[in-house]
Amino acid sequence: MSHTTTADSIDLRPQAARPLQALQLLFVGATRSLRALAGVGPRTIEQIVARDAASVRAMADSFRFTDPSFASDLYAAANRHESAVDDAAFWGR
Repeated sequence: MSHTTTADSIDLRPQAARPLQALQLLFVGATRSLRALAGVGPRTIEQIVARDAASVRAMADSFRFTDPSFASDLYAAANRHESAVDDAAFWGR
């Protein structure tokens, strides 16, 4: 019985961005926590939604080159989130 072992090169470039993304998420989370403790931050639902949508878009920006399909989904989700609040405000909900 014979065994054959083959090895291909592994491209780790997309994974190199993961530590940066994790650091970015940690920083955003820490910033939100500190603002919440200090009582600083958005006060209206529109401000909160705008902040959340901006965070999702920033995450989408980080995936734009490594996973464009996922980034596109995130951009669409941010738009839907903002539109839902705009629609609710328009209809008086």
